[in-house]
Amino acid sequence: RSGEELWAEICSSCVPGPERGEGGDAFADSFLDWCGPRQPSPRPWEPLGDSEVYLAALERRLMRLKGLSQEVTSKDMLRTLSQAKKECWDRFLQEKFEAECYVEGHDADESTLEHLRRWLQPDKVAISSEEVQCLIPPEPRPEKPEAEEESPAAEQ
Repeated sequence: RSGEELWAEICSSCVPGPERGEGGDAFADSFLDWCGPRQPSPRPWEPLGDSEVYLAALERRLMRLKGLSQEVTSKDMLRTLSQAKKECWDRFLQEKFEAECYVEGHDADESTLEHLRRWLQPDKVAISSEEVQCLIPPEPRPEKPEAEEESPAAEQ
């Protein structure tokens, strides 16, 4: 016996062959006969209950990928808060204040407020001319040798 005959015997009950008299417009590899008779669906197609939520989530994800998201992320929130903090500090350090606003019952002068500003943000406040003079090293003065000799003699 040939291989074809053997396969025909083995699969005669499983695979419908052309000798069974199938319709001419059916596919040769159709599985409809294997699955049993086709039952009509009990009701027509309708979306699931959560499909609107799922579609909205997909649309948000697509907008985020496109960079058009209008949702506030934690990174955006931190950036906004940092910018607001910087603007508040800049405004605080640029304005001239009255001492009564910040120190009640204590007469604070401009140097106290300047010290407060310098303590809060040292890189934003210019140092005073006195501080500049202290930071600049003094120039070496040429000393006279005679002056050195006279001073020990005067001490004795």
